Amino acid sequence: MTIEEKCSIINGTRMQEFSARANELSALESELGEVVSRIVLDARARQVEEEWKGIAKRSPRTDIQGILDTLWTWVGDVGFKYTYERIGNTVKMNVTYCPIAEMARKLGQEKWGFKCYCCDDYSIVKGFNPNITFNRTKTLMEGHDCCNHTYTE
Repeated sequence: MTIEEKCSIINGTRMQEFSARANELSALESELGEVVSRIVLDARARQVEEEWKGIAKRSPRTDIQGILDTLWTWVGDVGFKYTYERIGNTVKMNVTYCPIAEMARKLGQEKWGFKCYCCDDYSIVKGFNPNITFNRTKTLMEGHDCCNHTYTE
């Protein structure tokens, strides 16, 4: 089996899992209201932050370059397209293609895609190094032309 075939199977599985999860969350929100979003976001934020604390412990660097080396090298390998520039102690990044946003768009689940994936970015940084400031005002998931990530040390 080729790498492309394996990736296709993994992506198909990820899409099925996300579709089921988004449908479950939509049903819960329909029954219980917006409190579901808050509960999901809070629980997910805690989980992601803890995961990235563990990653930081194993990382040789926990500065912005460490985030570039761990998170952004990996996402580039799985199909994200982005550019970045370093200006002093700040890295400004523009993500122009996100396979997760593409998946959510195909499923019509951008709302849950944003809440289940895009909101993780803040927790990733907080877990990896709480002294790094992260900001973003645009996401592909919300229909913008890019995700504009800014990291400052």
